[in-house]
Amino acid sequence: MQRLFINKYILLTALLALGISCKTDKKSQLCRKWKTVALKNVKMEQDMHAMQIYLDTVGQNDPTLKEVVNLDSLKMEIRAEMQRSVKEQQVAMDNMFMEFRSNGVVVNTSIDGQDSAYFNLEGEDIKIDEAKMKGFGETMTMTIMALNTDSLKLRLVDFGDTSYVQLVPGN
Repeated sequence: MQRLFINKYILLTALLALGISCKTDKKSQLCRKWKTVALKNVKMEQDMHAMQIYLDTVGQNDPTLKEVVNLDSLKMEIRAEMQRSVKEQQVAMDNMFMEFRSNGVVVNTSIDGQDSAYFNLEGEDIKIDEAKMKGFGETMTMTIMALNTDSLKLRLVDFGDTSYVQLVPGN
């Protein structure tokens, strides 16, 4: 009986130590500079697709519209604006970094400059609190979908709009 108790105690202690080391391991894996390499936002993609369909069909059901507006020129302008928007998003993503520091600070770098906030890990969530650092600002929760030494995948829900971000270790 006493041996069974000792075995359970050793097993419980080992599991507790493993749990603590896993939590520490997650933070140690997270604490580095990460570069954004992919961003997926289904709503944004659906909006772009809907605009493309609109451009393909505008004027087909309204013959008088063709008399008022040069549809070909309008379509070319809107397509060019969509292409510029996609290029701007790519440039922004190419210059987007997140550096999680072991002191609980995250520094975000973008083409607009740097911004910092406090962060902490709560299970699979990264809670970012700008107000705690500056006295004003936003709070945000990102869920870690995957984390290893080569990759970090996050999910961010902002006002019901979900984005997925993939990052790799950056310079």
